[in-house]
Amino acid sequence: MAKQIKREPFDGRAGEMRDSPWMASEDLEGINSIDLVIANVYKNRDVEFEGGRSKDVVYSLEFSKAKRQLVLNGSNRKTLVGLYGADVKNWIGKTITVYVEEGIKVGRDIKKGLRVRASKETNQAKTQEKSKAALDSLKKS
Repeated sequence: MAKQIKREPFDGRAGEMRDSPWMASEDLEGINSIDLVIANVYKNRDVEFEGGRSKDVVYSLEFSKAKRQLVLNGSNRKTLVGLYGADVKNWIGKTITVYVEEGIKVGRDIKKGLRVRASKETNQAKTQEKSKAALDSLKKS
């Protein structure tokens, strides 16, 4: 006798149907961007991706309130270095915006991909710092 299939209604997001620890553009479909707090930076070894592709070493970001990690490609790594410096310990606790960008070249293919940028919160703080510095320079001694 065949085993009874257990069914239940599913009304979540399509990205939840993927069995992967890695964040993908599909996870942000319809949202386009999300602010996330960096909880940790990892060096992952012997990583196998969907479709059987594998890499010896992959660096990733873990976020405080997200179940999937973001694999750090060169573009995103350079953006983070520009925002917070080369010492990855300084990235922990920082809020970034993860967003979907169209037209990213991956091998020979053009796809959607995930990119990072400073969050509005970070931009506001930097603007306030610059404003304060400008005001301080205008003050009489």
